[in-house]
Amino acid sequence: MLNLFLAGDNMFPMFELLAKEKPDLYKRLSQEQYLPFFKSMQNICGGCFSDRSADMTSSEMSLCYCVKLHSQENGGVLPTVAETAAKLNVSVPAISRTLKNLEAKEYIRRVADKSDRRIVHILLTEKGDTLLLENFRAVSEVMDRALAKFSDEELRLMLELHVKFTKAVSQAASEMNETKQH
Repeated sequence: MLNLFLAGDNMFPMFELLAKEKPDLYKRLSQEQYLPFFKSMQNICGGCFSDRSADMTSSEMSLCYCVKLHSQENGGVLPTVAETAAKLNVSVPAISRTLKNLEAKEYIRRVADKSDRRIVHILLTEKGDTLLLENFRAVSEVMDRALAKFSDEELRLMLELHVKFTKAVSQAASEMNETKQH
């Protein structure tokens, strides 16, 4: 199963968009501080914000975000299925069902490459892009409300502990993976 936003830590385009909409919160946190919290909130909250976001699973949201990010970073060039699978660290067959579901819901379209029809690109539709943005905004709203209840000192301490905890979990998972491989 894909974890939401496993497509890397580059959520800066969304951060910039949300910062314009809610400047008060974003004055208290840098992009680097905000991103881990946003990811955690996204995973905690899942798709429970509206009837529309409940229509997209976290795996589907991850895939759509990956497609959007690739297009933004590459001047509108659509990612291939293989590139998207690699970015999400899964096999091409593993994302086939997710792509099929997203296509049935009209959130993405698969587009054959003009020069080599064996290569398939992924296009995030306007409907998919709208739902993705709605989800980001919903998570942002939850974060705004939650973080407003903390003083600057409490927020600083929470950030510090969150970073420490995230590193510890990551290290423990790496150690377990190394043990399994030996």
